Amino acid sequence: MVVLLALTGLFVELGIRVARSIILDSGAMTVLRSSPNAIVDDEMGWSSPRSEVIQFKRACYGELIATYNEDGLRVFTPLGPKRTGELRVCVLGDSVTQAYQLTDGIPYYHVLEHELRSEGYDVRFMGAGVGGFGTLQQTMMFDRACAKHDPDMILWQFSGNDTTNNSYLIERYVGRDNNFRRRPYSENGKIVRRHPGPIKWPFDSLAMRIINGAIIRSSARPDIEKEELPRTLSETDQLIGTFRDNVDVPILGFSAVDENDLRRIIEKHSEYVGLVEFEENVEDCTAAGDQHPNSAGHAKMARFLKSPLKAFLQGMERDPGLEPD
Repeated sequence: MVVLLALTGLFVELGIRVARSIILDSGAMTVLRSSPNAIVDDEMGWSSPRSEVIQFKRACYGELIATYNEDGLRVFTPLGPKRTGELRVCVLGDSVTQAYQLTDGIPYYHVLEHELRSEGYDVRFMGAGVGGFGTLQQTMMFDRACAKHDPDMILWQFSGNDTTNNSYLIERYVGRDNNFRRRPYSENGKIVRRHPGPIKWPFDSLAMRIINGAIIRSSARPDIEKEELPRTLSETDQLIGTFRDNVDVPILGFSAVDENDLRRIIEKHSEYVGLVEFEENVEDCTAAGDQHPNSAGHAKMARFLKSPLKAFLQGMERDPGLEPD
């Protein structure tokens, strides 16, 4: 009986993955793992792919070719050794910044790099966003992927659901924005790793994520969020403050989609430039079942961020002889 159940579960999992592969036209890649844009990571729960080129198609966004370097960063051009006068920007965030639905050159930081370099700024952007990441995971991504490349500043994209992703209790009992993977949380200043699903499945299973989501939606406890929100906001405040004190570079912060109760914290710990909101179905893909910004939304973020970024860059070394890309 146990063997029969295991085989049934395996066939269901494979069936879901094959169906998704056909829908996304993504080949074997999405059959071999449960997510086309993430890999299992013992430290962070999951992370962006490393040394991979991801290709698939998706309604509203179109065809995608997304390149990730050996550190899981989306970079517009290869980094190489840092040159004298070159400025590097680590871009932290969640799925908005990973932009896993969009092809290379379209994410807002790729647009910014191209435009700023064409104006003579020797600058490189390192896209370190990962879908579903909370604040703790974003700081861990900086330590692992960006710090080694000697960044001169951090551009940090925040979303209102960061507070949800920072709380085990909210993810477990409310379920909104839950990735249903074992992940690290900061609790009372200590890192703990928990699985935020009612069924603690030891493998990265797409089928089990669907089942866990259905269970939580059928028995959601919104009262938990009201009780837990003050604690997770305090923990987020402490996390960002400690991170800011430990990095020796300025932080430029902004919000995308929404910011909920995070604004006070972002303003406290960064040079905050504001909230970018998107026109539904024009600058995002709501009608296609996905509220992430599309190419028009990323172009809007680039326009929004260009002036404050130039103000920062103008205070640092500028190479007037740089040839446009």
